Order: sequence, then C-alpha cells, then structure tokens
Amino acid sequence: MFIPPPLRLSKKCQRCGLRYPFRAEQCVHCKHLSDREVEQLKQRVQQQNKAHRNLGILFFYIALLVFIAMLLFSQ
Repeated sequence: MFIPPPLRLSKKCQRCGLRYPFRAEQCVHCKHLSDREVEQLKQRVQQQNKAHRNLGILFFYIALLVFIAMLLFSQ
C-alpha cells in the first residue's frame, strides 16, 4: 500500500528567494547572513540550478538516443 509523504507547508523568503518551513519565524537560509552574504547565496543557488538544468538536458538527450537506437535495432 502506497502512503504519500506528508505535505510540508513552506513559504518563500522575500530576502533570499528560497523556501523555508511555514512554522519558522525567519528564513533558515539567510536569517544570520549579511546583505553581501545573501547575494552570494543567491548566486550560488542560481549556479546550482543551472547545473541541474544542464544535467537534466543531458539525460533527456541520452534517453532520446537510446530510444532511437531501440527503434532502429528492433526491426
């Protein structure tokens, strides 16, 4: 029997843009950071998102090539 994971309510931080638990009073990511450190955090998150997006595109093309190879060799 499949039991779905519990929903975790979160809200988006106005300062850093990341999501944090709804029950927390302040953002757990940036509450102790200076403005300069928050900007560095934003840049680091953007770089990680770009890397993940590129990896997703790579896996898509690999899957597409495998699918085409399966079509060609199944005949």
